[in-house]
Amino acid sequence: MAAAALVDQGVLEVLVPAESTGPLQGLRDAGLIVTADAQADGSWLVRAGRRALPALEDLTELEPPGPMERVLLALSRLGPGEVFHARLPRNPVPLRGLLEARGVEYEIAMRPDGTALLWLTR
Repeated sequence: MAAAALVDQGVLEVLVPAESTGPLQGLRDAGLIVTADAQADGSWLVRAGRRALPALEDLTELEPPGPMERVLLALSRLGPGEVFHARLPRNPVPLRGLLEARGVEYEIAMRPDGTALLWLTR
């Protein structure tokens, strides 16, 4: 399965329409750990990986600078090889500079609803 090849080194994360959750069993059959979280718009956030997936911390309800403070606090607690994953209320432009200045590995994926998914790795 092509999706299985994508997650050899990490996690595959895709947003799928509600009627497209059938292929999840194929991911499981490929030996992946799969989670699917319902979204407000009826779609599903599907995450698949070879190892246990980090919990997704939803920070979208916090007022600024709350999300940035929570991310930096989580970063201070991350050990080598650990991952922090969060949903942010918007594109975290100021946070990007702070993470780069600290030499942190991160990825940010913007979602159609304007929120952002953040992955931090120590």
